[in-house]
Amino acid sequence: MAAARAAREQLERLAATWSTSELKAIALAVHPGLRRTIARYDPSARTIELRADTVASPRLNAVLVHEAAHAAVCQQHGTGQTRPHGPEWPRLMEAAGHAAERRLDLGHLCLAPSRKDKGEQGRNGQARYDHVRAVCQSRRAAKKRLREWRCANCVADGLPGRLEIASRTRRSTVTPHPRAGSG
Repeated sequence: MAAARAAREQLERLAATWSTSELKAIALAVHPGLRRTIARYDPSARTIELRADTVASPRLNAVLVHEAAHAAVCQQHGTGQTRPHGPEWPRLMEAAGHAAERRLDLGHLCLAPSRKDKGEQGRNGQARYDHVRAVCQSRRAAKKRLREWRCANCVADGLPGRLEIASRTRRSTVTPHPRAGSG
């Protein structure tokens, strides 16, 4: 895979730039469970985990440098010895020729949840429907079906932006008696 080879070469260049040879041993993995974050560095596994759409993104290089800088800080100063975006981290970013952006996007993050939405639970935790955009894997939750919702970024890119709506399974509020159904 060309992207994996390019990512590995990038890690080797960064290891030389930052004088951190341990970067060459960092594993790269696509993590299917990542939804809100595009990538992260897991120091316990010494792995940079990428969301699936990150691999094909033109921003892959920037994302990789961002996460590799976290790995290098951990290796140079010890895990948990510095803040994630403390003064050591931007120095490494700048040495690699990148802006020290704390938050990266892929240039096409649809329906990023707002703080008032409180993520996938909806405003008050009573969400009954998931609204999902298959193209960009974005999702939002709501109490009712909102067929008029569209992904603004997809629409701007000339796509219809329609969301698929799926009903969430409801948990029973009645606890069955332990002997129910017996006898």
